[in-house]
Amino acid sequence: MPKSGNLSKSNIRILEIIKEVNADILVLTETNSVIHPGPDYITCVASRSLPLNQLYDNCIHHEGENRTTIWAKYLLNEQIKTSNDDTNTCCSLSSPFGSIIVYGTIIGIQGHKKPWFEEDLNNLIKDKDLFSDNCIIAGDFNLSFLDNYYPNVRAKKKLELFFAESGLVNITKSIPKNIDHIVISKKTLDLFKPEPIVEFMPMIDKSVSDHKWVSVMFEWK
Repeated sequence: MPKSGNLSKSNIRILEIIKEVNADILVLTETNSVIHPGPDYITCVASRSLPLNQLYDNCIHHEGENRTTIWAKYLLNEQIKTSNDDTNTCCSLSSPFGSIIVYGTIIGIQGHKKPWFEEDLNNLIKDKDLFSDNCIIAGDFNLSFLDNYYPNVRAKKKLELFFAESGLVNITKSIPKNIDHIVISKKTLDLFKPEPIVEFMPMIDKSVSDHKWVSVMFEWK
């Protein structure tokens, strides 16, 4: 998690990477309000603020920290309630290709520890009605779909079945040793040329983050 309340070296490096990538939509997890990508990002929606300086969900949270934030260069239509607004955040954006739902999540705020992992997984599935239109789901899934880097066979099968039944495609499932994923509805994929370009950076520096930076680039049809 980025250090709270100030532009530390790790926060500055994260902002540098955000500027380099220059994405239209950003989904940040285990983030902080000081991670502000700049004036081009006219929309910001975030998961609910958590109790400060006290034990909550087995964690101590400090000023500015939250679990999930969506930043976008597109206008906000509305912020949408989820099954757990402490962890997830969701909104409808007005994009050049029409309204799109963006849903940021963490599945397992304590890794695979119970009860958090099971609750977060079930909460994502409970929100299935949000994913009936053009949508993007992104965040820390705490699951590697390609290999046994972060295994949970039962949870992986449950998610894969959910994606298949809901018309969703995990376009980052083939990245090795990766637990951060971008899942897109087939309806949305049909708006673009085939084979979106998936890019990722390995761990930059563990003092910055122990996760990969995962991005997807589309071209118009």
